[in-house]
Amino acid sequence: MSSRAADISGSARIDDFEMDKFIETVKDNLITKFGASSVKSGTYNVIFRNDAFIALFRAFFSNFSSYSIQKGLSLLQGKTGTKIASEIFTLSELPMYDKALTKFPFDTEGVLTYDKDIIADGVFKTALYNLKTANKEGIPSTGNGFGGAIGATNIVVKPGEKDLEGLYQSVGEGILITEVSGLHAGVNPISGDFSLLSEGFMIEAGKRGRPVEQITISGNFYDLLQKITEIGNDTTNVPGSRGEFFCPSVIVSDMSIAGEDK
Repeated sequence: MSSRAADISGSARIDDFEMDKFIETVKDNLITKFGASSVKSGTYNVIFRNDAFIALFRAFFSNFSSYSIQKGLSLLQGKTGTKIASEIFTLSELPMYDKALTKFPFDTEGVLTYDKDIIADGVFKTALYNLKTANKEGIPSTGNGFGGAIGATNIVVKPGEKDLEGLYQSVGEGILITEVSGLHAGVNPISGDFSLLSEGFMIEAGKRGRPVEQITISGNFYDLLQKITEIGNDTTNVPGSRGEFFCPSVIVSDMSIAGEDK
């Protein structure tokens, strides 16, 4: 078991769910979008809000599958042990994570699961293996065999120290991305390139400003991982086909935004 993976904290338990806070969040997301407009095209420092970052990351998560790597469908081939992300970024799989609703002591191939860092301090540590792909490389399975395919259980991004307001202050001037769309057509999982219609808010003088829409954010997934400059502590969790994805908001520097040309 990775000691680092065991130290990662996440979002609250389901018993801590606050209905009033949930309603206020939904209301804020709806009301504050009235009067949204575009921005001038250019390069901006960006905060990906937790749920938006999860949506983007999951579009490229198949790159961490040993099947994709062995088939040449991932640029992570031969990258184990090398730096692929910012040194502040750690991504772990925690099958028995105490804050997850579902625990996974074994995969469906009967292999014992365990906590593991997929990326630790920016370094690519391991792909995810089932018995078949592990046998090809003469190594043990990582306990990720599910229904004859490779699947992940509970994925956790190690949080930082600041809340979202603190991230606004760190950015000063930039854009908060709250939603990305077109994830099926606007991403190339092999190259890592993406171009996505997005919306969110301006960040002005260290505070959330006016709402923004009709912008397109573009870049490369692997470059984005390298340009993460700060990670928040506002972890949220989004359920997947198997486990959950736990992730806070992140700051990414120098993102290309297409908006108004005038």
